[in-house]
Amino acid sequence: MPYTLNAVTLVSLVILLTACSYKDNANTQAATTSSPASSIASADVNDLAIDHTGNVIVSKPVQPAPPPVADELPDQLPPFAGSREFNFDGGAQTVKEITIQDNGFTIIKEPSSGEGVDMKFSTTFKGQFANPIKLKDGTGLLFKDNKVFRLVNGKIDSSCIDAQSGQENIPCASELDESN
Repeated sequence: MPYTLNAVTLVSLVILLTACSYKDNANTQAATTSSPASSIASADVNDLAIDHTGNVIVSKPVQPAPPPVADELPDQLPPFAGSREFNFDGGAQTVKEITIQDNGFTIIKEPSSGEGVDMKFSTTFKGQFANPIKLKDGTGLLFKDNKVFRLVNGKIDSSCIDAQSGQENIPCASELDESN
């Protein structure tokens, strides 16, 4: 005859197992510096139990997750300090300028009117450096390998034309040239 568990038997079994491990668990929680919620979130489901008050407890010590390796971290350090120019479209009226201060404060400007020495610029970004930088118009800029890439919907924009070869639908990327 197979043995079936009903709800009362199951709850009794959980309470019995919890009571047996309660002493060890109390020592584990006292020695842990993380909050119970974070311990529970990172514990294996087989290590969880419910105490007599209905609180979830962890029956084994939980090891913290290892820190991410450097390759997994986004590059949040500014790529330079000072001013650089970049141009996705190749024209004189489309040159943009980015200035990053030593503390990471960043300003991005682009031409808004005029030509040559009479050219006026408007600020399209002012704030702390992040990689990528999200611009007011919903696009973004990704900095990698001394280049800047234009982002559209979080992906590298591939709608540019190479000014020299005329090739269409290439990634929108530009060198970061020192400003005059």
